[in-house]
Amino acid sequence: MTRIFLILTLGFLYFSANAQWQTVTPGTTSNAILQSVFFTTPSTGFAVGSQDNQGLILKTADSGTTWTSYPTTTYGSFSKVYFTSLSTGYVSGIDDNNNGIVLKTTDTGKLWTPLPVPSTSFAFYNIHFTDSLIGFVSDVHGTIYGTKDGGSTWAGVAGSSWGLNSTNSLVFVDAQTGFAFGNDIYGGIQKTSNSGTSWVTQTHPTTHTLRAAHFIDTIKGWAVGDSGTILSTIDGGTSWNQQVSGTTEDLQGIFFTNQDIGITVGKSGIILKTKNGGTTWSTQSSNTTETLYAIHLVDSNIGYIVGSKTLLGTLNGGGYPLSTRNYIGLNSDFIHIYPNPSKGIYRIATNDQNGSYKIAIRSSMGQTVMKKEGIITDGFIEFSLEDKPCDIYFVHLEIGNINVTRKILKD
Repeated sequence: MTRIFLILTLGFLYFSANAQWQTVTPGTTSNAILQSVFFTTPSTGFAVGSQDNQGLILKTADSGTTWTSYPTTTYGSFSKVYFTSLSTGYVSGIDDNNNGIVLKTTDTGKLWTPLPVPSTSFAFYNIHFTDSLIGFVSDVHGTIYGTKDGGSTWAGVAGSSWGLNSTNSLVFVDAQTGFAFGNDIYGGIQKTSNSGTSWVTQTHPTTHTLRAAHFIDTIKGWAVGDSGTILSTIDGGTSWNQQVSGTTEDLQGIFFTNQDIGITVGKSGIILKTKNGGTTWSTQSSNTTETLYAIHLVDSNIGYIVGSKTLLGTLNGGGYPLSTRNYIGLNSDFIHIYPNPSKGIYRIATNDQNGSYKIAIRSSMGQTVMKKEGIITDGFIEFSLEDKPCDIYFVHLEIGNINVTRKILKD
């Protein structure tokens, strides 16, 4: 296990003058291929992929300020990471002998144990769970296996000749209903309503390969693919509509925080964001031309993107670069405290660069434990609760005519 300190902190991510998202290179992983990212809390997240022909698992517990690397010498590459709780998660991929593998952790990523999955000579590309017990995994040639006991046993639910010759994305919206997206000659979408026992081809308006999908509930979802393809459904996949992406780049990953706000990523560093469910999409700057494979949004502001030699982060939804923020005025939406939770050192990011501030911090019992005032330095305010007990605290901040209260945790 190796401790890695990021070249850039998230504070710098938020206030980069050159990009809306800022590239973060975790030290020795500058040549890593990261294919999947998943955050269980605003501060704890995982990214997986490969480096130097070895599987790689990265973990952060402080909102991306530092990352811990778990290089694996017996696994070739990891394709997907998925957590069912704060402590229990899974990664899928391939070992050094080209056999599909699934690893499981029950201690927040400290130890990863291989599961007894069916023998296959293809990488397990996707993994998705509907609850703590029921989950599905698929290999690159479309074979899908299911588990009903948290991965202790697996059984085949769809063979390699069932309709898709490759399953690029596998999404279940509940224990019975799932979708598989792939690259048959018509750009395949398959749907099951009985936990994978049978699958039905869905009508859709594209011939392009589909590579990723995201649902926010049982009826609203989006799928993306080659040549800038974006599809959406509002009726549980019964019908799909094509959206105008404005790009011809292949799109590889997509994530929505609600029915309006979503981001998709892909080749040549393309990042597109919508604020109206996909009616319109706008380009955001990534400051890279590498392929971006996946995105996870913690909320409408905080998000992470992974790709080839790339880890990107934002604290404001990939929003305004520094040169633009000065024209939008002070806004409480741009005030963030991180890392949260923390051992005691906190930083406040605000879009006021050098104004005055006042802070009052109260404990969960209502006791005022700190008061502080001063001048903001380059958009940041720092404070420490290292000498205070572990507790939930409420930070009341005054900047100009803005008064906000944020909840933080010292652990």
